[in-house]
Amino acid sequence: MSDQPYRKKFWLSWFETGPHTYLGPWWISGNSEQFNGISYSYTHVNHCFAAVMAASVYEAKSIIMNAHTEPHRTPRDFRFCEERDDSWEPFTERFPMKESFVWPNP
Repeated sequence: MSDQPYRKKFWLSWFETGPHTYLGPWWISGNSEQFNGISYSYTHVNHCFAAVMAASVYEAKSIIMNAHTEPHRTPRDFRFCEERDDSWEPFTERFPMKESFVWPNP
């Protein structure tokens, strides 16, 4: 029996402003300007999607957050984080497979 916790598949989306090092499947599906009420300015954000293998929603979000190389640009606003069944695969015509993706991620 494995000592590794059972890992589930998750589909996430978040708003992103900076670079990351996540090697699993991820895509940018669009972008927009978000208003920052503290600085009264607008920030350009990408609308990102990713597939993640994790033991929980918390771990799935943590994987994405920890992959960001600039802490001040770590995503804070996740649009959603949905658990998917074991047979689910993230690759579609809209979200195609790329050679650089590692899936399922280690």
